[in-house]
Amino acid sequence: FVHVDPGVLADHEFWSAVHEITNHILKNAIIHGIEPPIERLRQHKDETGSITLELREDLLTVEVLLSDDGRGIDTERIGRKAVELGRVSAEALAAMGREEVLGLVFEQGISTTDVLDDNAGRGIGMSAVREAMGRHGGSCGILTERGKGTTWQFRFPKTNVSLPCFVTRVGDYPLVVPEAHIQR
Repeated sequence: FVHVDPGVLADHEFWSAVHEITNHILKNAIIHGIEPPIERLRQHKDETGSITLELREDLLTVEVLLSDDGRGIDTERIGRKAVELGRVSAEALAAMGREEVLGLVFEQGISTTDVLDDNAGRGIGMSAVREAMGRHGGSCGILTERGKGTTWQFRFPKTNVSLPCFVTRVGDYPLVVPEAHIQR
């Protein structure tokens, strides 16, 4: 496990949401993503899986990246589950792009495992991730390759607590003025 944090500052409520998100994604990486050592060796991977959590920021956003070097996400399996559960029709699934199919992981009840246990199989963790993202105006991009791993890219707009500036727009351009330079 590798953690990279250059000192991103944000309010407690934001970090609570990030904790909830990372908890679900890390759990999924360990349970669904990282293969057992013998399987990894057969695939010419290091015996031990790798998970990286990286925090980044720019003037207006905080980015949380979670990457693993595991199995990758099986988009065909996600699609089949979505059709089985009636979330989409087979015709609608056939018309979807890869990103749209990946987005189905956030739907309640969709899980890539058929085995229900204390840690997986109910399909509720990723819908909780979607709710936590929504509370903070976040978005998520998913980069995944079968047999290589998955990277989750969460982006959140900074709040006034994490960004001690006044932010506005002039046309299409963001204007950021430090609070120290504002009189009223």
